[in-house]
Amino acid sequence: MMNNETKNAFANMQNTFATATAESGGGTPWPAAGEHQCYLIGIHTDTGEFRQSDGQMFPSATIQFEYELCDDPDRPSPLQWRGAIFNLPTNPGQITLDGSKKRAEIEMNRLKGHLSVLLGSEPTNMVGALEQVSGMIQSDQAVVCNVRCNYREVGDRVYKTEYIRELLSGAAS
Repeated sequence: MMNNETKNAFANMQNTFATATAESGGGTPWPAAGEHQCYLIGIHTDTGEFRQSDGQMFPSATIQFEYELCDDPDRPSPLQWRGAIFNLPTNPGQITLDGSKKRAEIEMNRLKGHLSVLLGSEPTNMVGALEQVSGMIQSDQAVVCNVRCNYREVGDRVYKTEYIRELLSGAAS
């Protein structure tokens, strides 16, 4: 479960979360680009820093989903990996540069997309939705979902992003 500091950071983002548009489109290996059936095995939350493109740093909260491939014939044990980190400024109103504002908006929309797919409807409360998903993961029923992995090359860097596209089992009660 989340510690109180992280919970408070998320609670401070509630207004931004409420207006985000649901969109469902790490250092360890990821599966190949494309759609994969995966177990959702963890959700990791923490506090951090959001770096604006001019170097200014702002307090943030981070979230990262953890997955395991349901079927992985290429390995003796199925691949487990953490998805792309959501790094969300705790006070989006502090962000002054348009590009950084857009990056924060995109991340919030992607998070709301993940939560919407997992919960079966668009959530209105960020902390409640995160706790509900955490409860799903900790329950006796496996949470299985279709996850799309996207890779985008920019120069010599590869940006990895995942989208939870469909919940196959483990629906919230």
